[in-house]
Amino acid sequence: MDETHVINQVKEDVCYVAADFYKDMEVAKLKGEDNPLMVDYVLPDFSTIKKGYVKPREEMVFSGKPTAGEQILRLTNERFAVPEILFHPSDIGIQEMGIPEAIVHSISNLPEEMQPHFFKNIVLTGGNALFAGFKE
Repeated sequence: MDETHVINQVKEDVCYVAADFYKDMEVAKLKGEDNPLMVDYVLPDFSTIKKGYVKPREEMVFSGKPTAGEQILRLTNERFAVPEILFHPSDIGIQEMGIPEAIVHSISNLPEEMQPHFFKNIVLTGGNALFAGFKE
């Protein structure tokens, strides 16, 4: 069964680009209610729940079992580690440039007098550009 659309929806609903990756990694180590980055994503069952959603924080169960019938995907560092791959693909063994390096490399191949104009006209587009913090 191909459920990539479910995971894509999870990515769109909960992922963000961390302003300070290492700081967020430290926060992600906190347990339970002390971890403000932790979210519970309720997966769709396509019967009663047609689309997954982030469970409100006050409804999260930090000990014990979740509500009967719910399939919960608990996420912490995954929320910002996945988008980080766009900027540092070598983190997962892909020896390629990240987005910022690729932009600089591409523009540096233009005549020097044109480069400032291209840097001023970068447009962010595509689904992953919608990640909170992506532009910064």
